[in-house]
Amino acid sequence: MKIPFKLFVMERTLREPIKGMLIFCLIILFIGWGVVAMFPTWSESQGEALSEVGSEFMSVKELDKDNGTYEVAWMSLNDTLPFMPQDMLLEFFDNYSLTESSNSSMLDEQEVYRGNRTQIVLDGRTGGPYFYQLYILFEDPGNGQVMQYPFRNVSTEDIGKKTGLESFENLMDNPAYKAYAGGADIDIYSLKGFMVTEFFGFVPLMVGVYIAYLVAGVVSKEIEDKTADLVLATPLSRERFLIEKYIAMMMLALVIVGTMALSLYLGVVYIDTNEMTGGDILASTFIFYPLAMVIAGYSLILSVLFDEQKKAMGASLGVFLFTYALHLGSNISESLEGLKPYIPYHYANYQETLASGSMDAGDAGVLIAAGIVLFGIALYLFRKKEIYL
Repeated sequence: MKIPFKLFVMERTLREPIKGMLIFCLIILFIGWGVVAMFPTWSESQGEALSEVGSEFMSVKELDKDNGTYEVAWMSLNDTLPFMPQDMLLEFFDNYSLTESSNSSMLDEQEVYRGNRTQIVLDGRTGGPYFYQLYILFEDPGNGQVMQYPFRNVSTEDIGKKTGLESFENLMDNPAYKAYAGGADIDIYSLKGFMVTEFFGFVPLMVGVYIAYLVAGVVSKEIEDKTADLVLATPLSRERFLIEKYIAMMMLALVIVGTMALSLYLGVVYIDTNEMTGGDILASTFIFYPLAMVIAGYSLILSVLFDEQKKAMGASLGVFLFTYALHLGSNISESLEGLKPYIPYHYANYQETLASGSMDAGDAGVLIAAGIVLFGIALYLFRKKEIYL
């Protein structure tokens, strides 16, 4: 149904970006569905591989601290490369060579073992640390010379460190990773945890950039193209002009956020799981809508202030990326924690919302209020702005 003529500014604003919007929404739809759809396969392959293999590729174990006795062990080639026939492995890779060094550069490495065993005990290694490099030995069929290929390495410094599955879980405790994950305590092997890192870690960033890009041009483009003065020459007031522009942008933002929710829902239906409910999906995606109001608010201010579309867009994207960087920094650095109440992303924690399955009404209220205030500022500035032919 066509929008009534009295809302022609809104209609025109909605019509102009329709092709780009369609492409963008299709991309979001594909990403969301694809990420959820690949979770079962990823979980099975990565989870089992890490938990089964762990540190078995190569490990070092302290047997006697007083005597400096260590055991160095490694996985055999037949176990490491199960897809290769054993007779082929035995034909080309006969033995191993283990070298030792007192520094990680291995510049002074000395061979401490050569043979076909996959474990060796070394005595008298007090002090340290000690670094070990495992080579595969094979005979060059061309000239008969024995060649060596670096295969694995390990150090006595690795003793006690988490490996395999545990090392991946240890990554979750890294402050930088927690900043990327919005500070949420997540289980990467659950569907929600996987969504936090693989979908919510970057898709909202894409959406924020796109909204900032769209809104920054709604007024500046009209001024640059010399169409704003023609529209405002009609009985249409400046207030009505800007309100229709803003409502149109927020309608587009609603479509984008709805597409995010739809993409996740289709993925959940496809893999037939109850790990994520419709409520989880709606809460975690629609918390972004109040944030979109804030992004649209300051982007509209910049669109009013700049008469050139490129300058307005550049400034809007700059503000968005700067505040997003502050958001990440405030989750990493204690010195920046005091800035959190002033950063919009702090109130749109879709990661925590997904984990809890409910939207924080207080946080949403703060963003809505901020969006309204920013729009009010844009409206005030637009009233005072002189538009030249």
